[in-house]
Amino acid sequence: MLKVFPQLEGIGIDYAWSGLMSYARHQMPQIGQVEPGLWLAQAFGGHGVAPTTFAGEVLAAAIAQGDGRWKEFADYGLVSALKPAGFLGPS
Repeated sequence: MLKVFPQLEGIGIDYAWSGLMSYARHQMPQIGQVEPGLWLAQAFGGHGVAPTTFAGEVLAAAIAQGDGRWKEFADYGLVSALKPAGFLGPS
């Protein structure tokens, strides 16, 4: 961190987040509808805020206005949301 922000030398860190990252092998976001009323946006490849914001806007337009732009991501596939049990199922 100090290589990028050397001005932070001597500043303490109170909290740090760690967790699972959602990466797709093709490094493209997966955006779409799993079934009517169940939408999915995942696998942003570590690219962060910009594609996440874009995905939210695409899904909001799909849900609120029937906008079909989300279908342009169909080639990148969707993975199971593991419903109804989610992560309770065997991996």
